[in-house]
Amino acid sequence: MLFRSRFFYSEDTKTALEQKIESLKKVIFQKELGTVFDKIQRMVKLAKGLAQQLDLNQKETETLTRAVLLSKADLVTQMVIEFPGLQGVMGREYALISKEPKDVAQAIGEHYLPRSVSDKLPQTLAGALVSIADKIDNIAACFYLGQEPKGSYDPYALKRQATGIIRIIRHKKLSVSLEQLIAAAVQECHDYAKIVEHRKGKVIEKGERQAACFSGQDLGRVKNKMLAFFSERTYNLLTESKYRYDLINAVLVQGCDDILDLWQRIEQLKIILDKNEFEQARTVVERTNNILKGAKEDLDGNVYESKFEDPLESELWRAYTDNSAKIKGLIDQALYKEATLIYGRVFYDIIHKFFDKVLVNAEDSGLRLNRLLVMKHLNILYTERIADLSRIVVAQKQEV
Repeated sequence: MLFRSRFFYSEDTKTALEQKIESLKKVIFQKELGTVFDKIQRMVKLAKGLAQQLDLNQKETETLTRAVLLSKADLVTQMVIEFPGLQGVMGREYALISKEPKDVAQAIGEHYLPRSVSDKLPQTLAGALVSIADKIDNIAACFYLGQEPKGSYDPYALKRQATGIIRIIRHKKLSVSLEQLIAAAVQECHDYAKIVEHRKGKVIEKGERQAACFSGQDLGRVKNKMLAFFSERTYNLLTESKYRYDLINAVLVQGCDDILDLWQRIEQLKIILDKNEFEQARTVVERTNNILKGAKEDLDGNVYESKFEDPLESELWRAYTDNSAKIKGLIDQALYKEATLIYGRVFYDIIHKFFDKVLVNAEDSGLRLNRLLVMKHLNILYTERIADLSRIVVAQKQEV
């Protein structure tokens, strides 16, 4: 065994790692989506998209791109063919022997991480981003081809890979758009499906090959299924982290596009669950939600102060105009705890007085619409970017 390993190592190191990339054109990734070489080209585009989102500098972007290009080169080495468990490990070692920069080599070695739910995470930024690009391409490919998990059946370990992406984003504090990343990955799969069919020289008959015949609407469906999949993975991770289910539901209403921001919101809200101002904020959201549920009007218009008939309308609207900029400013700074406390203090008393004295659903359609619009502005000031606190179960408020 030792002799064979030495022989493989000696043979592998006769050529630089970069020279092995061409051989990846002979390694099939998915027959509908091409080779591992094709996969690398998709990963490069996805990695560059992440670099733009994170505003990486030129050196960081070059390191990332180089690491992606070399990330799968060790798959065609004799050592990895004989010992598949050394994927990434040998890539890192061969990169160093090939005089690649140390940060490129380390990223190659880290990009398979985490290999399990509890495995360690990439420590370098480049390693984290190569890992994300690799995993999101794997997941998008399977969803695009209709090979997504069915119940507990998950032969491609997509649940583990999605969980890995979420963990990496949180660990490295990466403010990236998951929706944007998913959209790019699905589009890349679609583009390469067409490239692969073109290589084969085939004319695709309608319905002959599902993957290559997706319309724009079909691509949208794949993206939405992936987003729902990541939302489910996020819910499970939050549950395992011992957050209350109703608080999880409250913050997940806005989706999981920004994983880092979502975690910041739920962590800050958990701290103030027992605060009086949190209950006040919850009540304001709940009461405005309830009145808006039954609205049949189109609520996209503006509020007109000239239509106010009751002094409480002016008082409530003044409270909104005097405090909305401050609350939005706190939200912009990710100070969700402070924004919640102020929201509760400012609007709790006035909203109670308003509902006691003013009929929102007035018979006059113009008056009714204007009052409903006030409710909407007040409601989305908080719920649009923090959480839908109407989903908090009052009876469990003390159970943190």
